[in-house]
Amino acid sequence: MNFDRSTIFSLKAQLEEIGYANDEQFLGAFAFEHRREEVISDLGEAGYHQDLGHGGAYIEDLGAIYWYYDPELTSRDEAKKLSEEWARRAYDKPPELGGRT
Repeated sequence: MNFDRSTIFSLKAQLEEIGYANDEQFLGAFAFEHRREEVISDLGEAGYHQDLGHGGAYIEDLGAIYWYYDPELTSRDEAKKLSEEWARRAYDKPPELGGRT
């Protein structure tokens, strides 16, 4: 595996459960944006063999966010919406809870 095994298994579990995961939740932006083949390879080693879509967007005042999604469970548009909602919630948290206010 290229990445931490427990992180990959957590990513796999979330993709199987809701069909969506973003870079802030798992592995960081560099991995989601530039090391996609390695992430997918690790997921395959962990037993995840679904097709994955991927995307990214710049959210004004918050920055870039990248995501993977299972097109059988969620659409690209829904994955983008989930990403924007997640980023806004993270931004609104108090700093002691990981927010960026």
